[in-house]
Amino acid sequence: MKEPWMLSVACLLLMWAVSRAGAEVQVWVPDTLEKMLPQTTRPAEYDMQADLIAARGEYESIQIALRADQEVKGVTAAISPLEGEAGSISGEDLTLNVVGLIPVEKNTEGTPEEELIPAPCEIPDPLLPYEPLDLEGGRTRAVWITVHVPRDAAPGEYEGTITVRAHQQTEIPVKLTVYPITLPEKRPLHMTNWFDPNALARWYKVEPWSEEHWKLIGTYARDMAEHGEDTIIVSLGLIAIWQEKDGTLTFDFDRFDRYVDTFLKAGIDQGIELGHVGGRGPGGWNAKEMVFYDWKINLREGAEPREFTREEKTRALVRAVQDHLEERGLLDTAMIHIADEPIPVNLESWKEKSHIVHEAAPKLRRVDAIHVPDCGGELEIYCPELGYFDKWYDGFAAMQERGEIELWFYTCCHPTGLYANRFIDYQLIKTRLLHWMNYLYDARGYLHWGPNRWSDKPYQEAVRGDLPPGDAWLVYPGEDGPNSSIRWEALRDGVEDFELLWLLEQEQEALAERLRLPAGKVDPTEPGKRIARGIIRTLTDYTKSPAELRSAREQVFAAILQARKPPLVAAWAEPRPAGYLAPGPVRVRGAAEQGTTVTVNGQRVRQTAEGEFEASVSVSREQPTVVLIAGLRGEHKRMTWTYDIADAETVLLQEAIAAAEAAGAEAQEGKDLLADHLTILEDGAEVEIEASRAKVRAVIDVLRAAEINALIGGLPAEAKASDLYAQLIEAKRLKDYRGAKELLARLQEALATD
Repeated sequence: MKEPWMLSVACLLLMWAVSRAGAEVQVWVPDTLEKMLPQTTRPAEYDMQADLIAARGEYESIQIALRADQEVKGVTAAISPLEGEAGSISGEDLTLNVVGLIPVEKNTEGTPEEELIPAPCEIPDPLLPYEPLDLEGGRTRAVWITVHVPRDAAPGEYEGTITVRAHQQTEIPVKLTVYPITLPEKRPLHMTNWFDPNALARWYKVEPWSEEHWKLIGTYARDMAEHGEDTIIVSLGLIAIWQEKDGTLTFDFDRFDRYVDTFLKAGIDQGIELGHVGGRGPGGWNAKEMVFYDWKINLREGAEPREFTREEKTRALVRAVQDHLEERGLLDTAMIHIADEPIPVNLESWKEKSHIVHEAAPKLRRVDAIHVPDCGGELEIYCPELGYFDKWYDGFAAMQERGEIELWFYTCCHPTGLYANRFIDYQLIKTRLLHWMNYLYDARGYLHWGPNRWSDKPYQEAVRGDLPPGDAWLVYPGEDGPNSSIRWEALRDGVEDFELLWLLEQEQEALAERLRLPAGKVDPTEPGKRIARGIIRTLTDYTKSPAELRSAREQVFAAILQARKPPLVAAWAEPRPAGYLAPGPVRVRGAAEQGTTVTVNGQRVRQTAEGEFEASVSVSREQPTVVLIAGLRGEHKRMTWTYDIADAETVLLQEAIAAAEAAGAEAQEGKDLLADHLTILEDGAEVEIEASRAKVRAVIDVLRAAEINALIGGLPAEAKASDLYAQLIEAKRLKDYRGAKELLARLQEALATD
């Protein structure tokens, strides 16, 4: 007979074995824009299939979430080749990673709680090399699969399977649709993240500028190119300055050239961003003076040291850099920084330094991150921080429209609040939408200071110093190269979204040419911007829904393909669907190839001999959508414009708020008052509406007049000779601001045609 204790042990062992064998691993397929926190549980309704759409040359990702109530060791995942009728996608084009977790002790400051993942917590970010995953009980983890569609992949459907093995086996179907669309080889969006080569030497413990160091730099450069980087910052400190025996200065470009060539070889070939020549003098951030750096000068043997001022050294250096880049045929892609982030208190000093650089090297375009609305003609590429970009956008846009500047924006530890940024404790969609904002607001570049500015413990902490979590790095140091992050992947997805919008723009230009429309007749950005406005209402009001972003992407693909199909038709609606619109008329204009039947909201529209047409229809809350249908030989196209219809007073106030935004900080009080009134109007409390209305009537005319004055001030001198200009001034005098804006648009169109 067995002892009782032996029976107890046997029962416990049996129970343990049964529980281990039955420890179910929950598997599901969340959107890659959803962060799988340890506490995330599988929803009641979840996906068990991965459906992807992509252009050729694009990267797309799949996320597999895993969770078990008890510890489960050795969970594996694998993906089969994706097979299509005309080929397959496999090998290096399919990559598996494990999503790592980063502790976050403190949240980004100045941001509403509902916009944050609350700290302290662990947040998924690094993409670690794949290995079987040990699941802790009650904690969710994720596997990340990256699919690269080769540029020569055949369009069509591809299918495969992801297999997850634990105590049970789970198979997840994968369907990839590759469209007959290829991303451009030359990137239309400039992106620069200020890569720090010295961080590699410190982390990997290699001698700076040794062969080991150069190999690492090349590996990181290739990763940056693969993620959409087309511009690289190059420190002028890489140039050795020598004083010769005769007292002249000469310049050794060997290290500088090798650095530039390393990134050119990797594919980062659209921008050489020369580092700053100066910075703030005594006084820190609010210093009144910007000063040139005191460049180190090496003495040749037998040379007697000469005294050079900082200005003399800087002039000689930038002139030599200009000449060297011109000799190498790289001048067209080059730009030079003056001193970072000028503010009003030191703007005049900054302008002086910028003017000196331009005198010495007039062929180098100047670029800087700025905190001011106007640099007085001393800067070619404006790169305001996103918050200032928003605040002074109308002025920036007008300068770019006149050809005076090229407009970028940047993010860093700011802006916070409701603005998009790439912090770890922000929703991932905010990172991706940055480049939709680039497109919608005609910002041709994006800058950030920190791709690899690691702390000593990048896998154990999300911060460096007092910066927001994730601000200082996007990639993590791997064994012999970078480990990516889900933020780095989201940023690349945003770059690719921008490229798709740009391709749609190119299709519209080609369409206008085929329809023989005069230059400037059609705005080729209109279809893409119409789609973008569906998910970005303002720079602080945008979708947080991955599904809405996916829908917008599908619309872009559909619009590109539709533009290529018969019948050929280009059309646009005035006003554009942006913000509130009062019930009333909308004008639809366009052109179609001969023989095309065009209807707008069911009404047949006549065409001129050249194929142009125009129609006016009414929109209302009951009928907010304008529908154009074009047909030819059994082929049909459908275009829609949907408006956010509101009462006339709400529209008036919305326009007044926009005018206050344009007026800047001086109008902040009036802007706040108008915004409050708009909220009250929407709530519909009649007593409050009347009280609020009395407060705001006095400011509306002032703000709208300020907007018109600003727009008139941006017109070229020759505009004053036009009859339209005289009508514009009269409309302004009569306080007919809506009429004045229409006259402004007609005047600008006439000037562009001339």
